[in-house]
Amino acid sequence: AHCVLNDNEDGYLEPEGTSITYGCLNVHSSSCKTVSAVRFVPHPCYTPSRDQDHDDIVLMELSEEVTLEGGPFPFIDGVDGTVPWEVNMSITLAGFGVTETGGASSDLQAVDVPLASALVCEESNPTALGKGFLNFECMFCTGGSAGKDSCNGD
Repeated sequence: AHCVLNDNEDGYLEPEGTSITYGCLNVHSSSCKTVSAVRFVPHPCYTPSRDQDHDDIVLMELSEEVTLEGGPFPFIDGVDGTVPWEVNMSITLAGFGVTETGGASSDLQAVDVPLASALVCEESNPTALGKGFLNFECMFCTGGSAGKDSCNGD
């Protein structure tokens, strides 16, 4: 998950009251399942900040095990902490997050975006680089078309 900064933008929200919806392509479907988050585990290279509140990511520990049954987005299992990648490789971002209209989507949204180099990321985020908010060697950076990205709720 991402975009879980607290109101002061100096740390993370508490997980109480946070849940995920899975097993469906529309949140109003009877096939949807919901499970609560019990803990957020932030990425060790990200520093929450007031003026650079992007590029944050947390793993969510859930209250129960989730079993995904096929579908358009396969679950990755057995990752050993490294993921092979190369610049311009396409990745898929998915979720029920906020859309350009400002509200959360009822339908599962997805967009393919290319991975960008750390240098491109640094050049696009000079404040974050200069203030040491982000370690661009410890993150995935994406490029692509304006407006094709992820947002709160994804």
